[in-house]
Amino acid sequence: MSDSEIWFHSWEQWVCIVPLDDRKYRPLAIVPDYIEPEAAVDPEAWKDLADCRGTSPALFFLEGDPGECANTAKYAKSFCKTCPVRVECLAYAVDNHIEHGVWGGTTPRQRQKIRAQQRTDGAA
Repeated sequence: MSDSEIWFHSWEQWVCIVPLDDRKYRPLAIVPDYIEPEAAVDPEAWKDLADCRGTSPALFFLEGDPGECANTAKYAKSFCKTCPVRVECLAYAVDNHIEHGVWGGTTPRQRQKIRAQQRTDGAA
């Protein structure tokens, strides 16, 4: 954070503005209030707030027979349902083309569909 940034809390979110001159400001960032303003500078700070932090990666990175993997994926996805950074996690996985594991409550196949839909929407 620079000295010229001004952070304030409004409507369940943190807002950062930067002065352009004596009377004008430019918005720099809007961050959900469960993320501290200092963390907004780090694009991966959301990972520290994830409910899965500290749990076994085996829960989210599935191996074994398809039936067992399906049950594990279902459990992992239910674990993600209440995570406060589920949206950030999913966006990270989609943006970085992560093809393994459960991220943001989605399987690799579901994320492939999301990326395909994004390409379709972008082409339209």
